[in-house]
Amino acid sequence: MDTFTQLLSFLTLPLVLYYAITTLVRRYRPKRLYVCPLDSQSDAYTSLLPVDFYTKPQQPGNNDGGYIYPSDSTTVLEQLRTVVATLHSQQALTSLDPHNLIDLHERLAYTNSNDLVNWFTVQFNLFAGSISALGTATHATLVKDARELKKLGCFALTEKNAGVLSGLLCDTIAYYNQDTKKIVIYTPTDDAKKCWISYAGNNEIEYAVVFAKWAQTNASNDSKQASVNTSIGKLFLTPHVVSTVVKIRNNGTVLPGVHIEECYTRSDFRSNSFGTLTFTEFSAEPESLLNRYCSLDTTTGTLQVDDCYPKLFFKLSNRLLVGRLCLSATAI
Repeated sequence: MDTFTQLLSFLTLPLVLYYAITTLVRRYRPKRLYVCPLDSQSDAYTSLLPVDFYTKPQQPGNNDGGYIYPSDSTTVLEQLRTVVATLHSQQALTSLDPHNLIDLHERLAYTNSNDLVNWFTVQFNLFAGSISALGTATHATLVKDARELKKLGCFALTEKNAGVLSGLLCDTIAYYNQDTKKIVIYTPTDDAKKCWISYAGNNEIEYAVVFAKWAQTNASNDSKQASVNTSIGKLFLTPHVVSTVVKIRNNGTVLPGVHIEECYTRSDFRSNSFGTLTFTEFSAEPESLLNRYCSLDTTTGTLQVDDCYPKLFFKLSNRLLVGRLCLSATAI
């Protein structure tokens, strides 16, 4: 009997200790700010609620306390403008630093719709965030306008052929034409078209951050370096993917050299007009190159990349990874 009692104590004591410790941790650990009721007096939350949150007719059994969030693009954009104006008044959007954006996503996810949070992610992290992180003083005005929603944009990275490897394959081509003094972007095959680009199908979107593989006239010492035929002749592909910020619409009209198709039926995020982008000798100014980590020699059309960035693409795609963290923050 003594042996049985000792064995029982040996087996149950760790369980009792585990229960006691976890209970104490749950009771005394600091609570995250966002786990509070929507009627909290915290202005950090109530100021971001839709203006009709307490007056709109409610629907019983809804997970959002009965409030039905709109999903049409016009209303969601109006709500986004209201929320962004509030954040600016709170000086909460002075920085597009990833840590700040993650914090803002936590607040928005608790007080607003998935549609609004998704549009906020694309506009402030993927679009404006990329220009801010990858551009220079040349692009400062565009960043300012994007933060104030005067310029709306999208993030054109994913291509049709990439499949689940979204962003890891990039076959869109970019090169410099010395005769026209323009950067030329083109889609060599149907598989290379930019696909499922958030909001690209919306006529309000005028700009796109476009990723493309750089090609130039001079070959490296690598005898296996691939080449492509372009409008200016044979060019050699570099190992680098570059990012450019280009205007794809003007007052709702698609510009020459780019073809946009909207992806229609969606089961969720219905305000998000996904689209495909196909470029046909699309011309952009040299200043469109986001050149914080690279530069363009316009006399030769050669891309100059610092030796500390042997694979420029991983630096450029950083905001894609930040977006994953932002989405994780909204789910916590």
